[in-house]
Amino acid sequence: MRVLLVNPSYPFEEFPRLLVTLPYLAAALRAQGHEVEILDLLLSRTTREKVERRMLRFRPQLVGITSVTLNHHIANRIAGWVRECDERVPIAMGGPHVSFEIEGSFRDLPALDFIGIGEGEHTLVELPRALDGRMDLRDVRGLAMRTPDGIVRTPPRPLEDDLDELPTPARELVPLARY
Repeated sequence: MRVLLVNPSYPFEEFPRLLVTLPYLAAALRAQGHEVEILDLLLSRTTREKVERRMLRFRPQLVGITSVTLNHHIANRIAGWVRECDERVPIAMGGPHVSFEIEGSFRDLPALDFIGIGEGEHTLVELPRALDGRMDLRDVRGLAMRTPDGIVRTPPRPLEDDLDELPTPARELVPLARY
C-alpha cells in the first residue's frame, strides 16, 4: 500500500523542531512492505498546490496527518484538500490533539476517517492490513473511527516499553538539511 504521511506547518512563534514520529511511523510501515513518503511542510508555507502535487504524483492509498493543538487548524485544511484530490482515500490523523479530543476532532474535521490514539507505530501498521481486508478494523487497537453508527473506539494499545524493538526511523524521507 502507498502511504503518505503529512507533517503540517507550525506557527513560527514557536521553535520548529524536527518531528521524530513520522520517520518512526514510516520505518514501521516500510518494514511491512508498504511504500511510504513524508510530505514535510513544517518549515515551509502549507499550500493546497503542494498537497495536490504530492497527491497526484504519489497516488496514496492511505494518508496520515499529524496534529498538535497549535497546527490543528492547518491539519484540518490539509485533510480537506486531500479529500478534494481523492474522495475515496482513507485519512487518518494522529498526535496529541486528536488523541485527547476525539469527538471534537471528528466533528471539526469532516474529511477525517480515523484517529490513531496515543503511540501509532503498531496501530498505523495494522490499519492498512485492515483496509486491505486482512483483519477487522475493530481489531486494530488504539483506533477511533467514523462509522454510520457514530464514532467507534477500539481498545487502547499498550505503550511501547522497548523502543529498540522499533525499526530505525526513516529520516531520509525528511529534508534534514532544512533543520
